[in-house]
Amino acid sequence: VYFPTYLAQVNVPGFHFHFVDVKQEIGGHVFGLNLTSGMVEVQIIHELDLNLIASAEFYQANLTRNITDEVTQVEKLRSGV
Repeated sequence: VYFPTYLAQVNVPGFHFHFVDVKQEIGGHVFGLNLTSGMVEVQIIHELDLNLIASAEFYQANLTRNITDEVTQVEKLRSGV
């Protein structure tokens, strides 16, 4: 997935990779890889469907906290820095 900078409040900007094993039993985020064989598929998507949680807790949650430092730490782990 590639998220443009203008969607930074929705997800981390830039490329974001996932994997699914051949049996479709395991999947998750890719933080680094060296591909010696296999297949990479790319899909261009022009829509974003965002479903929010419908609960009182969600509606009352404080979502204004700045998480820039936490995201930076995770991104450093992802990039191997």
